[in-house]
Amino acid sequence: MKLCVDCKHYRIGDECSVLPQANPVNGKPIYTYAYTQRMTSDKCGLEAKWFELIQTDHLDDLSTIPFGR
Repeated sequence: MKLCVDCKHYRIGDECSVLPQANPVNGKPIYTYAYTQRMTSDKCGLEAKWFELIQTDHLDDLSTIPFGR
């Protein structure tokens, strides 16, 4: 099963960054809850149409950074 927490569009607070709307007051993006996107068949839906797996292979390079020197 494809979980939203494994998707690159998932944001903290259970939000999805696909198709944000602009706040008419300050122009900042307003995100929809991931649950709403997944439970709506014409959006991401249960089949996770917009799912993109988070790429974590580039994070391995961070393990070689010496800290505290």
